[in-house]
Amino acid sequence: MTRVHPARVPEYLRHMIEAIDRATGYVAGMNAATFEQDTRTQDAVIRALEIVGEAANEARILHVVWQTIKRDLPVLRPQIVRLLARIS
Repeated sequence: MTRVHPARVPEYLRHMIEAIDRATGYVAGMNAATFEQDTRTQDAVIRALEIVGEAANEARILHVVWQTIKRDLPVLRPQIVRLLARIS
């Protein structure tokens, strides 16, 4: 595990904000069906989410990771299970 460089934490947080803004901008005005048909936008959004994760890892903002684990992942899991059941 790498050591966090405290002086760089603001930079990592800015990267996260920029990536979130890009991801939400890419899908602005789009509905789910349009997003599902647009592989270029899918790729761009997925990359932006990867950047958020990478920056969060570098910044070691563990309270955000904890909130994601407790709040978001329990909601995401059954959605993935339903999707898997639908496509299997």
